[in-house]
Amino acid sequence: MTLQDLIQKLAQEMAGSGKDTVRHFRSVVEDFYRFSKGEFTRAAVVLYIQRLEKKGYSAGTRRTTYSILKRGFDIAHTLDDSIVWPFGKKPPSELPVDVAEWEVNAPILSLEELKTMIAGAKDGTVPGPAAAILAASSIYGLRRIEMIELKPENMDIKKGVLTPNLAMRMRVTTVKHGRAHEHLVPEELRPYLEQYPFQAYSPVGLSNLYHQIRQAVGLEIVHGSGWHSIRRLVASSLLFIYPLPLVKAFLRWKMGSMDIAMTYFKMPAKQVDGMIFGLEPFPSTTGEMVTAEHPFLKLWRDGKS
Repeated sequence: MTLQDLIQKLAQEMAGSGKDTVRHFRSVVEDFYRFSKGEFTRAAVVLYIQRLEKKGYSAGTRRTTYSILKRGFDIAHTLDDSIVWPFGKKPPSELPVDVAEWEVNAPILSLEELKTMIAGAKDGTVPGPAAAILAASSIYGLRRIEMIELKPENMDIKKGVLTPNLAMRMRVTTVKHGRAHEHLVPEELRPYLEQYPFQAYSPVGLSNLYHQIRQAVGLEIVHGSGWHSIRRLVASSLLFIYPLPLVKAFLRWKMGSMDIAMTYFKMPAKQVDGMIFGLEPFPSTTGEMVTAEHPFLKLWRDGKS
């Protein structure tokens, strides 16, 4: 069985799936095939998942990869009946897919810390590419893997210049079973996102960048703190005012039917500590969009030349 045979079969089996789902499945299966040199064995799966852990991928990503590999084995079995998935539905204890205690108890970033980091991005203390990642993280609450996998084609940039007089949008795909969504990019973020370093970091490298930003602006390194700490701040700030289904949609969490129904309601803006919280209804055709009244957008707006 060649890799080409497997990819063709995968495309046939997943013909009814979304293009982002198929793309992610294909990337994982191709990577595993090359890693294992085409050997679909129990040992190869264990080594592959362990490699993800060593590279710094989260437990959630490792669990998702486990599920994708199971589907990949099932598809490979239709081409070679000697290939059988060596595990059950649930991962065995030998596979590192459980969430570590530090991941569960990872600290949330404080608003003052976020203000300090953003101030460093605005005054040039934090370099352009790092500032772009910080901007995307602070507004959209991007997961680390989402930031890594963001591509130039995910933004409406033509020939390296943002399209004038048109709403810029950023499409974010997720590997956590949530929906891929299209976010509106406010004017304030455009100068930063123009410098986004697409696919320039590994998971470990991106985590190191977070600590480098903290050091650059004079903040201490806190064990367990990372990009997810910013995501938690964004989530908690929105949950303080808005219902969970709306926040789940905005942050690309997996949603049930009632969650989706709740996102059709327009939530009135509210003011807390001088900052406006307000979200537009999320059209089903384009996904949710960030409005100009995101609670942290004001931090990027003031003092930007």
